[in-house]
Amino acid sequence: MEVIHTQGIIHRDIKPSNILVTEEKDIKITDFGIVKDSTPSITQTGSILGTAQYISPEQARGIKISKRSDIYSLGVVMYEMLTGDPPFRGDDSLSVALRHIREKPTLPSNIIKNLSKNLETVIMKCLLKNPEDRYNSATQLKEDLIRCLKGLPISELHEAVKAKLHPETKAVFTKGFETIKNIKWVRFLYTSLIIFLIAVISITLYPLLLKVVQKPIPKVVVPQLEQAELSKAKEELEKLELKMAISRQVHNDSVEKGCVVNQNPEAGSKIMEGETVYLVISLGPRVTEVPNIVGLRLEEAKKALEESNLKVGIKDEKYSEVPKGKIISQSPEPGEIVGFNTPVNLVISLGVEKIVVPSVIGMDYQTARDILENKQLSVVRIYEISETAEVGTVVSQEPFVNTQVFKNSLVTITLSSGSEMIFIPKVIRENFEDAISTLEEVGFVVEKHWVSSSLATKNLVLNQDPQGGTGAPPGTVIIIYIGSGPT
Repeated sequence: MEVIHTQGIIHRDIKPSNILVTEEKDIKITDFGIVKDSTPSITQTGSILGTAQYISPEQARGIKISKRSDIYSLGVVMYEMLTGDPPFRGDDSLSVALRHIREKPTLPSNIIKNLSKNLETVIMKCLLKNPEDRYNSATQLKEDLIRCLKGLPISELHEAVKAKLHPETKAVFTKGFETIKNIKWVRFLYTSLIIFLIAVISITLYPLLLKVVQKPIPKVVVPQLEQAELSKAKEELEKLELKMAISRQVHNDSVEKGCVVNQNPEAGSKIMEGETVYLVISLGPRVTEVPNIVGLRLEEAKKALEESNLKVGIKDEKYSEVPKGKIISQSPEPGEIVGFNTPVNLVISLGVEKIVVPSVIGMDYQTARDILENKQLSVVRIYEISETAEVGTVVSQEPFVNTQVFKNSLVTITLSSGSEMIFIPKVIRENFEDAISTLEEVGFVVEKHWVSSSLATKNLVLNQDPQGGTGAPPGTVIIIYIGSGPT
């Protein structure tokens, strides 16, 4: 409507049947000027033109009209859309026209409960009797409707507009209007005059109207702005001569802070240059603190994470001293601040690892010891007389081959001493020098290993291998472990 008004054209017959909505949701105004109508709804007296139910008071009086007359008619259309009926009805067109001049419309809030006062004020401002009290342009009307939609205050206070509607307005028709109301021959004259004026106006305005109708309304396609940074979105809209407004800001787990969550109108919509595109901007993801779930079982951990708006991520398993099924470690660490729905990776204990005891039968002591210690097993050796096995080779082991044991379990290997075996003295808790002398005197070779100890056990033998009280062939290496004191 603003487009035709800027071209100097007053439609004079705004009504529902002249407003079309295309499949693309574009609004079109049709039937510029008044055409011949077979129904009695078109009224004319002198210079009066318009559809009775939607006619403005000044049109009904036959006085000079302006674009505010179209705004009045549009107000009638909006009133009817809201309440289901136009503000005035009557037995004929003339009685309806008189009501437009004389009577105030019923407030929509008296018909519809809980109606927005802002919306009622906008419609009733359009329906004020004095054209100067109405909206000055369709653009002003549109701006107030948008403010209503957004819940913002409008340009006129409700009571100020309502006050304008209280005084009764006296009808001032063109001379002779009341006296000719019921004269049939004058009705015929008026009808003939309408037809004549329609013909004259149509011939006069047809070229101008054709130009207006054919002139394309500048429209642009709204770009895709979702996920874009606010500055980029603003730049895109400015290129298309569109305005930007931020309708609200929200937390969003999938859109980065400062980027567009959604837009209205949506991408691909066609709107006029200068229109506003409303954006919802992300405040970034909601955040939460990671709880400590180490030591919990998986189901307990899941519950704790859900209560903190987090979820279980990757689950690894490993052997440990922690009881089987409990959580050994987590990532992110407890106390870290992360976004909602962040996955927390877990390492779950398989319990203490069991080791399969390998076979070391027939091996010499050093080889057997290396193999067992590489399996994280402890080794103790003893000797027995054997006429068949080579001296110093393993003739038996305990636990047996392929037995499953825990890490650091003790494996006792029995070595052949040949046909001769001598008694090994016990030297634990003796001074290491005395212990060496004792062992060497009976025919053993001594190997010293120093280990950290308390001051009280410094220089004392803390352990020996093989143990005292067993036997071994002459020349066997006896290892003694000597306390070195505090380090």
